[in-house]
Amino acid sequence: METRKFKEISTRGRVAFAVCCLENVMKKQNLLQNDPSEKTILQQLWHFTTDNMALWELQIGELIPFVIMEDVSYDVKDFGFFSLRMHDMFKAYYKKCYKYTLDIIDLIYNLGRTNLFITINNDELKEASLPYLQKIIDLMMENHISMPDIDLFKKFPITENNGWGREFTREMVFENGNSTVNTTINST
Repeated sequence: METRKFKEISTRGRVAFAVCCLENVMKKQNLLQNDPSEKTILQQLWHFTTDNMALWELQIGELIPFVIMEDVSYDVKDFGFFSLRMHDMFKAYYKKCYKYTLDIIDLIYNLGRTNLFITINNDELKEASLPYLQKIIDLMMENHISMPDIDLFKKFPITENNGWGREFTREMVFENGNSTVNTTINST
């Protein structure tokens, strides 16, 4: 799959596609076992499509593998959104994951924060997040994991809300369509 197919899909739509890819990864790895870390990660990633994106960046920034897996000692005051106990819970969860799962979570974070504080008003800015999306697609293909149907995300065009797209929920993605993604995960 080539990222040029995503040129007309909003940033929120691109992030939603990437999160659906992560859900498929977790399903294939049999990680969807009601682990509280996993549920929190997916819920927080889905917040990108409905919440303040700057706040999303700060919250996700505390739980991405790049930060959690650092060999650094933290104190309770180091966290604005998650507790030290939750940090340790995420770390234990990430240790069970394949490296490409961790890479995809980090890539979703970078995909969402690309051009975060500007209006996406020209082709160069519209394409800035595509390399992150391409890396996710490459990891999916390399590991023989199915991807969601891109057509599910075309209803969230880049022409809306300065390229960011309108707000939507996970359930809205799957209205009137099917996907290989496990649709039992709650996004709230």
